[in-house]
Amino acid sequence: MRYYLMMKVKSFGEQLWLGLTYSKLSCFSHDLVLAT
Repeated sequence: MRYYLMMKVKSFGEQLWLGLTYSKLSCFSHDLVLAT
């Protein structure tokens, strides 16, 4: 049971990190487009 919970938390953390990275990248590319 604990192992299952750890896997759930791990996958949730990875999804959260991916989401944050993606939003940062899209904001960055948006700024680049505005700058040019």
